[in-house]
Amino acid sequence: MRAKEFLSEGSGYHHRAEIEKRQSPERTAQIERNNSQIQALLSKLKLVPLLQHPVTKKPIYVYDNDGRYTVLVDIGSIRFPFYRSTGLGGKATVEPDKWYPFFGIGPGSAGWMNKGSEKEINNYYGSSQLKSIADILNSTYTNPTRNFDTVAGWNGLLNSPEDEAQFVNTINQGISPATRDDDKGYLKNKANMLAKLNVKPVEPIKKDEPKAPTQPTSAYGDKSLPDGKFMLGGIAGQVMNNSPVGPITKYMFDLIRREVDEKQSSIAIGRELTKYLDSAKLPTNIKVNDLVRKFGSYSSDYKRLKDKNAS
Repeated sequence: MRAKEFLSEGSGYHHRAEIEKRQSPERTAQIERNNSQIQALLSKLKLVPLLQHPVTKKPIYVYDNDGRYTVLVDIGSIRFPFYRSTGLGGKATVEPDKWYPFFGIGPGSAGWMNKGSEKEINNYYGSSQLKSIADILNSTYTNPTRNFDTVAGWNGLLNSPEDEAQFVNTINQGISPATRDDDKGYLKNKANMLAKLNVKPVEPIKKDEPKAPTQPTSAYGDKSLPDGKFMLGGIAGQVMNNSPVGPITKYMFDLIRREVDEKQSSIAIGRELTKYLDSAKLPTNIKVNDLVRKFGSYSSDYKRLKDKNAS
């Protein structure tokens, strides 16, 4: 729930606003640039308000969804959501800090953002219209910046359970996003949304979701990966490339991402990891239980570094 002092005659809001005004000139310039870019964007695209500011009553068009800035574009035949990639989702060929369309947010606490394979994402699902919108977003809204007035989702006032529910409901209005394990639901919703743009999927490519190999050749990686191993870059690589069994596999990183980014059950993730490691050929000095415990520290370090990077 929102703190009452923030909503009582706007006193808390105005107090926060005054604090924000006294921030560094660099921070002030960032906020001003963010706000001017949103106004420029509104002159080029028809954005759908995601929330209403509880004090100023002005519409808010940008939501910081766990680090992924999100907007909703009214194309006419359909409203299509777009997100700004963080580069933390394990999709190596998808360029970070760029805007891409997606197909809504799945039900449940995990709230999976319905997205396709790396190839589909980079090809904008075969839609020149979606690519044109992404080009406008990439050229116009280049510096999304968290602030108290125009970007919701990141602070206590604009990230209550009610606000988050309203954001998800607005994004999902008129569409039927699926849970991560519902391939049929995902493909049906994607096809329906693309049909509104007169685009027919070339093939029903499933989501990028690495599966545990039945007979992995070693704990260093999977043969299905081009170079036999998965060297992580960025903040994730700072933690996990120091794995006691060498560079962590793409599959294992996907487990960490699912636990941290999508808030899936740690118990279920642990069982899946144990099953995977039991079938792997670990060095004799590495025990499965020891590695499972180490995996927990990877998740914690990944979340800490991710939060630090986003602040």
